[in-house]
Amino acid sequence: MAEYRITPQDFQPAQSPKQKRGQLPTSSGASSSFLSPNQFAVLSDSESEIEETRAPPKPPNRRTIIPPIVVYSLFDNHSATLKQVNDKLTSLVDVKSKTDRLLLYIKPSADYNILLSEIKSAKLVYHTYPLPEAVQPRLVLKGIPSNVPEEDVRADLNNHNIQVARISELTKLDRVTQTVIIKYPIFVITFPPATDVRKVLQIRKLCHCIVTWDSRPVRQCFNCQSFGHSSDVCGEPSKCVKCDQQRASKNCNKPAGTPKMYQLRRRSPRQILRLPSISTTLP
Repeated sequence: MAEYRITPQDFQPAQSPKQKRGQLPTSSGASSSFLSPNQFAVLSDSESEIEETRAPPKPPNRRTIIPPIVVYSLFDNHSATLKQVNDKLTSLVDVKSKTDRLLLYIKPSADYNILLSEIKSAKLVYHTYPLPEAVQPRLVLKGIPSNVPEEDVRADLNNHNIQVARISELTKLDRVTQTVIIKYPIFVITFPPATDVRKVLQIRKLCHCIVTWDSRPVRQCFNCQSFGHSSDVCGEPSKCVKCDQQRASKNCNKPAGTPKMYQLRRRSPRQILRLPSISTTLP
């Protein structure tokens, strides 16, 4: 029997298969990726450990915007008056001049209250807006029948852990007897300050009805009858909505049933010049 011998020619180097440019080599087994926040840290196979090492995202810092105080008075001596006011505050007041009014901007809430009290004591004509922490959100609720009592809507919102400050249904009154003629299926709901409105908008069912929410209605001041602010932060002259006289509507003796004569008017430059000046009234 002939003996079989292995020669060097029997050994041939193994050639790897050619791959096209741009393609990565594939492996038969499933490849596992390793993530590490630090390139010098020890790799971990557990995804839970990787999640724990990641720092939680920081919430964005929202800047608190202090509303301006609109004063319908002009300064006799602009620089001297502002210096007198700034001496009582911790930060300077920024003034934006308009044709018939001045907008006073202040950053800290404490200085806002001090400046507002000074304007009130001087009996100047002004209006402003509540601070962000005192704003009561208002939404319009639609979709509930008009025969549902307001107490049921309030109780159902309380079941959703939503507190209600005030709720009112839109109605039409008789001008003579002041009795309700028509009840509309529309409710205006006022919530306490710092209420999460996004949580309220997620509620789609109330009192077994599919409801919709609309943005808050336009505010009308019950003192001067202007739009955009409320009577709580209004220092303008009172205007009666019934007789168009400078007095509160609740003190009007006009008989019920007569048409309202009030029409919203803009102040003329002549009326602005008659208003007192802040430099002559502030102590």
